[in-house]
Amino acid sequence: MPWKTRQKRVLFFCGVIFLLFLVRMEVAERNNESVFNEQTEYLEAVILNTSSVDGDQVQWMMREVKHHEKFFVTLYMAEENEKHQIEALTPGSICRVKGTWKKPAPASNFSAFDYQEYMYKQQVHWMIEVSGMDHLLCSYQKQDSLLSTVQQWRDFGIKHIRQQFPEELQGMSSALIFGDRNEINPGVEKAYQQLGLIHLLAVSGLHVGIISGVLYYAGLRTGITRERMSWILIGFLPFYALLAGGAPSVWRAVLIAMLVLLYQRFARKSLPPVTALGTAALVMLLADPYYGWHIGFQLSFFY
Repeated sequence: MPWKTRQKRVLFFCGVIFLLFLVRMEVAERNNESVFNEQTEYLEAVILNTSSVDGDQVQWMMREVKHHEKFFVTLYMAEENEKHQIEALTPGSICRVKGTWKKPAPASNFSAFDYQEYMYKQQVHWMIEVSGMDHLLCSYQKQDSLLSTVQQWRDFGIKHIRQQFPEELQGMSSALIFGDRNEINPGVEKAYQQLGLIHLLAVSGLHVGIISGVLYYAGLRTGITRERMSWILIGFLPFYALLAGGAPSVWRAVLIAMLVLLYQRFARKSLPPVTALGTAALVMLLADPYYGWHIGFQLSFFY
């Protein structure tokens, strides 16, 4: 193919991709607004993640049942025995939330961290403060979706670590297995940050590579063919990404591994690393354009 023809084709596809993502971002911006206000008395919402406990404060990310808008909910425990009720709650629990509605705080100084903008990129517009379990009435309803089931498995694993592991190992174990750093001692986490080693606590390519390699060669040892093991890994990796918390670094590693396996199956040759990395970035941005502002995404693809 002549060089000029190839150049025109590349420019054409770049233009199409640019227009596609321009439309995708415009749609995301139009939909990223709240349908509620601070006068709302209560709402029905489903818990999306494992609770984060800090003293008498418990925090969840929740999604309103009807309009599917996300909220950041903070519960202030009124009594000691409420801990048992909180431990019983899992992703998928439906709650009637009644509390004080607040907007995330904007930056107070020039160039300071803008929490309101950060939450906007997470598509969260309201924070609800609840006083005691009397204002958070929850009931467990079985979720039929596969996503809810995987989230409940992750929640069970994190709570199992809290209950069974020695206290000094809980934080590291939760971070390395499930991508949850809530149990890490703040002093230890700060020390890792100062040493420039905080990336060791993030589930990313190393973990995905080790798990994929172990499963692949274990499958071969049991008599499964290479082709069948490749398909098993392609099906397993998205579940692992959800179990590990679904951070951008995890999805980047999982998508690249899946692309490499699929390319080998159909093209019968290796996929160039730059092509795999670029394709993974485009897929993630198409799924959620706000990934571009996520520090995990930026560190995964630009450094």
